[in-house]
Amino acid sequence: MHREIKVGLFFLVVIAMVFGGIQFLKGRGVLHIDQEFIVYYDNVRGLAPSDDVIINGLVVGKVSSLELDKNNGESVVKVVFTLDNSIDLPKGSKAKLVGPDFLGETNIDLIMGEESSILPSGSTIEAQYDSTIFDELATMSESVDPILQNADSLLRNINKLFASTVTASDITLNGLVNDIDQLVKTYDVLGHKTSIMLDGKGEQIGQVLANLNGITLNLKNQTDVLSGILQNVDTLTTNLARVDFDNTVNRLDDAILSVNSLVDTIQYGEGSLQRLIKDDVLHEELLTTVLSLDSLLTDLKNNPSRYVSFSLIERKERRK
Repeated sequence: MHREIKVGLFFLVVIAMVFGGIQFLKGRGVLHIDQEFIVYYDNVRGLAPSDDVIINGLVVGKVSSLELDKNNGESVVKVVFTLDNSIDLPKGSKAKLVGPDFLGETNIDLIMGEESSILPSGSTIEAQYDSTIFDELATMSESVDPILQNADSLLRNINKLFASTVTASDITLNGLVNDIDQLVKTYDVLGHKTSIMLDGKGEQIGQVLANLNGITLNLKNQTDVLSGILQNVDTLTTNLARVDFDNTVNRLDDAILSVNSLVDTIQYGEGSLQRLIKDDVLHEELLTTVLSLDSLLTDLKNNPSRYVSFSLIERKERRK
C-alpha cells in the first residue's frame, strides 16, 4: 500500500471521529439517526446544546440545537432535541423546562401523554415551565418583606420608648432593673434551698423511682386481668342496655296503682276488711269471744270432771 493511501485513510478516520464527536456533543446518535422533536420556549433559561432530555429521571435524549424564531408574530426560541428510537412519545406529551438549579444546569423533563397514538419524528410538543429556585426566593421575599417592615417598625417603637423613658425619668428603668435583680436573687435562694433539700436524698429518690417502676410493671403484668374486668363491665353494660326498663317501670307503676286501689277499697269500701278495721263493735265482740273461750279453757283445765266422766270399775264390770 502506498504511503499516500495510508495518509488519506488516516485523515478519513480522523474526520469521521471528529464528525462523530461533534454529533455526540450535539446530542445526536453517531451510528444511528435518533428521533427529533421541536418545542418553542419564550425563555430557555440558559438551556444549551447537549443538555439532557429526561423522562422520570432517566436521560433519554439530548438538546441538539437552539435558534431564534417567530411564532404567531412573537420572538421565541426554537429548541430541537433528539430522542432515542426506543422511546415512543404519545400525543399530548409536554416538554417542561426545568432549572436553572443551584449549579446553573437546565434540562427538559418530558411529561408523557395519555393518548394511544404516537407522535412521529419532527413533531412539535407543547412547552411548559417549572418554577425555579429564584422564583421561589422571589415569592418568599414577597412574603418576608411585610414581616421585615413590621419588625423594623417594632424596633423603632421600642427605641423611641426607651429613649423617652430615659429622658423623662431614670427611676422607672432603675426600678425595673432592681426588680429583675431581686427576682434573680430569689431564684438563686430557691435553687440553693432546693439543692440543700435534695442533698443526700439520692438513695430515697432512687427508691421512689424504683417503687414507681415496680408499680408500672405490676400494672403491665395485670393487663390481662384489667382487660377481663373491662370486658365484664362491657358485658354488664351491654346486658343493662338490653333490659327493657320502660316496660319494667310501667309494670311497677301498674302494681303500685293496684295496691293503692286495694288500700282505697279497704279504707273507703263496705267490705269485711273495712268493717274489721273501722267498726269497734266487731272488735269488742271478738274480744269478748276470746275472753269467754279463755275462761272456758281455764275451767276445763281446773275442773275436768264437770265435762268428762269415766270409771275404771265400771269398765271392768262391763267386760265381765
